Amino acid sequence: MGSVSLYLPYTCAQLVAKGQKHDEWSGKSCTTMLPDFNTCRDRIGAYNQVAAYRRQMRAMGMLPQLRIGFADFWTHKTGIEVGGDSILDEAHLPKTAANLRLFLIDWSMGRTGVASDEAIERLLRNVRPHYEGLRGTVLGVGQIQNHRRELEGLYKGLDGITNLSIRLRVPYDGESSITGKSKAILALWGQIPGFDSLTQKNFCEWTHQPLPIRLTHLEHKEERYAPDQFSEMIAELDEWMGHWLTNNYTVFGQGFAALDPALPVGRIVDKIYNWEVEWEPLLYYLRLEEAHRLQVRLTFDQLPRVLGFAPGQLQNPRWWTQVASHMDEDRRKKQDKAKKKNKTAKPSWRIAELDTLRQSVCFVCD
Repeated sequence: MGSVSLYLPYTCAQLVAKGQKHDEWSGKSCTTMLPDFNTCRDRIGAYNQVAAYRRQMRAMGMLPQLRIGFADFWTHKTGIEVGGDSILDEAHLPKTAANLRLFLIDWSMGRTGVASDEAIERLLRNVRPHYEGLRGTVLGVGQIQNHRRELEGLYKGLDGITNLSIRLRVPYDGESSITGKSKAILALWGQIPGFDSLTQKNFCEWTHQPLPIRLTHLEHKEERYAPDQFSEMIAELDEWMGHWLTNNYTVFGQGFAALDPALPVGRIVDKIYNWEVEWEPLLYYLRLEEAHRLQVRLTFDQLPRVLGFAPGQLQNPRWWTQVASHMDEDRRKKQDKAKKKNKTAKPSWRIAELDTLRQSVCFVCD
C-alpha cells in the first residue's frame, strides 16, 4: 500500500520552474504518479467492499435507497450510444436530464442545490457540441491535450447544474465549483473522476515514490477552478495514465481496464482515490454487525474477506495503532456532539484485544 506523503508534493509546473526538464519526470520514471497495479487493485477491492456493505445497510433501512447510481446511469448511456445515438440527442435528452439529476442528488450533491430537470436539459442542450467532440476520446492515450477546448466548454457550460445555494451567495468570477460538475462529466463521459473533497485530498497527499507530483492547480481544500485550470488538470492526468499503462503493463501484464472491466477509466480512477482510511471497509462491517452483536473477534485470515483486500501490515502493531487511534477519535467526536445536545453518546467500536501471536483481534462496541 502506498504511504501518505508527509510533505507537500510538487506539481509538474513547479518542477519545471525549479529547473527540472520535462524528460526528468516523464517516461518510465513517472509510473509512480499513480499507484501501481497491485495498489490500485487493493483500493478498488476496498471500495467495492464498502459498496457491498452499503447495499446491505440500505436493505436494512440504515441508509436511504439509491435511485440512480453510477452503474444505472452508465447502463442508460451505453445502451443508447452503442447503436450510434447520443444521450444528448433530442429524443433522449429529457430522460438523460432526469437521470443525471437523480444521480447527482444520490452522489451527495443534493445538499448544495441541484438544478431542475428542465434546467439540466437546457444546460445539456447547450454543451452538446462539446460533449460530441469528447465522446469518443479515452483517457490515457494522449488525446486530451487536443480536446482542451471541448473540456473547457463542457466545464463552463455546466455551471449551475449543482451548488445553486453557493452560486446565490458567491458572484461568478471565472471560477466555479468542481465537485458537482466533475461528477456530472464523469456520468456523461466516464473519463474523469469526480473531484470531491476525498478524491482531491488523496490526489494531493497520497503520493507515490520516488517522485512526488500532484496535478497542477489541484488543492485539497480548494473547490473553485477556472475552465482552463480544469482542462490542464485533465490533460496532465491523461499523461499520468499514459505512463501508467506503458509501465504497469510491462511489469504486471495487465492494462488499466483489467482493474474493473465493466467500468470506464474515470470511474476506475474515482474508486482508487475515493477513500478516507485504508481500513474503511472494516468500519462498515462493524456497523452492520452492531445490529446483531456488540463483540466481534476476527482472525487475520478472515480480515481480507472483511476488507476486500489483503493488507500486508496485519502483523505490524503500528498499523493497528492507527486503526485504534481512528476509532478513538470517532468515539470522541460522537461524545462531544452528544454533549452539546445534552444527550447520551451512542456506543462506538474499539479494539479490546490484539493478539499478533495468535493472529486475532477483538472489537467491542460500548
